[in-house]
Amino acid sequence: MNYSPADDRSRAALPDRPWEELPSELSERLRPNLDALAEELIVAIREGVPAYRRPLEGEFGAGLKAGVAEALAQFLDLIRDGGSGTCPQSSPPCKLVAPSSRPRS
Repeated sequence: MNYSPADDRSRAALPDRPWEELPSELSERLRPNLDALAEELIVAIREGVPAYRRPLEGEFGAGLKAGVAEALAQFLDLIRDGGSGTCPQSSPPCKLVAPSSRPRS
């Protein structure tokens, strides 16, 4: 996965918050596959970012897996909620809330 200037051109055509245009039921269709989706994302991250190609062991591996799973879960929540979740309206693209900053119930 390499960057090319064409990437910027294709991104320019997207709205600031493209997930708002996705049907909310997509979230529930994807959620049962969250673990598999997270694994695929980790593979893509490791292919595209050399610093993440090191072994997925210890704190690094656990942190990467937990972070990707949490980010994906939050993204699915945004889709489910029509984009009105914890994403600040003023900062596209959405900055996901870290698990430690979430209110405890």
